[in-house]
Amino acid sequence: MCFSLPASRDLFRARTAEQWREIYLSKKPLPLDATIPRMSDVLHNRAVLDDLADRIDVELCYATMLHGFWPQISSYQESAKFFSSPHRSAQHQAHVFLQIQHQELYRNIETISTQIMTSRAPSPHLAVVSELFAVILHVTLDDLQLFAGKNGEEEARRIRAALESLWAGTADARHAAWHAGQVLRHARRLPPTSLREFNAIAVYYSSLALWIYGILHGDREAMRREGSTAGYVLLDGEETRETRAFVQLDSGVPALSMSAPNGGGNTEIVPLADSETVLGLAQEVFRVNFPVRSEPLPPLVESLSCLLRDLGIGNSETESPAMTTMKD
Repeated sequence: MCFSLPASRDLFRARTAEQWREIYLSKKPLPLDATIPRMSDVLHNRAVLDDLADRIDVELCYATMLHGFWPQISSYQESAKFFSSPHRSAQHQAHVFLQIQHQELYRNIETISTQIMTSRAPSPHLAVVSELFAVILHVTLDDLQLFAGKNGEEEARRIRAALESLWAGTADARHAAWHAGQVLRHARRLPPTSLREFNAIAVYYSSLALWIYGILHGDREAMRREGSTAGYVLLDGEETRETRAFVQLDSGVPALSMSAPNGGGNTEIVPLADSETVLGLAQEVFRVNFPVRSEPLPPLVESLSCLLRDLGIGNSETESPAMTTMKD
C-alpha cells in the first residue's frame, strides 16, 4: 500500500527505450512540486485517479482497491456465522455491530462500483467483480453450493429449508438477485473469449443465486403474472425506479432478458420463476462470448456450463434441487 501508483500500461508496453521516452514526454507534465501518490493515498481520495489518468494504470488501481474488500467480506461472513442464532435478539450488541459492518461494506462496494463504471475507461471485468462481491455479501457461496447439491441431497434439503424460512423473503435475497442479474449484464459486455477463469466463475455463482431465488419464489410469481409481461422487473437491465422498488419493497416480478430464438435483435422476458430457462440463459451467456460455435468452450467454462445444464435437468425431474456434485 506504500508503493507509488503503477505507471500507465502504454509505458509498460513500450518496445524500446526510445518509444518509452516518446510516450513519457507526450504526457501532461506534473507540477514541479507534485509526486505520484501511493495506493494508501487513493483510498482516501479516489479523485486522484482521474486527475492522473494518463500517467497511471487506473484499472489496476481500481482492481487493487476492489479486491481489498474480499478479506473484509470473508471476515464479516465468518462473524455472522459465529453469532447467528435464532434465539439471539436483534438488539444484541453483536447483531447490531454486524448490521453496521454489513451496511458499511455494502456502501463502500457500491461507491467503488459506481466510480469504476463512471471513470474515463469503465471496465466490464471490474464491474463483474464488484457485482459478484455484492452478491456474496447477501448470500454465502457455501449456501449456493449446498443448495446445488455439493454435499448431497440431505444437505441440499436442509439448506433449502433454511433459506426458505430465513432468507427468501428478505431484502438480502432481493439484493442478491439484483446484483446477480447485474453480473450477467456486465458479463455480456466482456470482450469476446474473455468470459473465462474468474469471470466464468462469477457468472456461475450469480446464476445459482438467480436460480435459487426463482425456485423459492416461483409458485407465487407464476400465479401473480402468468401470461403477462406487466410488472416485470429486469434484473439484468439498467437501474430504474422499478428495480429499486423491487429491492426495497418487493414490488414487481423479477425477470431477465433473453435474445429471442428467431434472432432479429428481439428479446424475450424470462421470469425467475422459470428456473430451467434461467439456467439456459446463463449457459447462453457463456456461449455467446465464444462466437466460433464450431470450437469447444474452454474446459472450465464447459464444466460450469454443464453443471448449470444438469441442475436444470434435475430440477425439471424433481421438486428438490438437482443433486449435482461440484468438484472443488
